[in-house]
Amino acid sequence: IEAGDFSAAASCGHRMDGYGGGYGFDEITAGGAEIEEAAKRKDGQAVLARAENLLGYLNRVRIE
Repeated sequence: IEAGDFSAAASCGHRMDGYGGGYGFDEITAGGAEIEEAAKRKDGQAVLARAENLLGYLNRVRIE
C-alpha cells in the first residue's frame, strides 16, 4: 500500500477470501474480501486498517 500497489493488495485479499473459506476461517474470508474491495477503491487507509484487524485475529487464533 505504501508503494501504491493496489493491484497486489487486491490480489492478496482475493486469495485470503478464498483460502479462509476453504479452511473454515470466516474472519480471514471476510477480511480478505474487505481488503480486496478497499484496494479496488484505492482506499489505502481501509486496506491497512483491515490488515491490522486480521493481524490481531491471527495473533489470537489457536489451532488444536
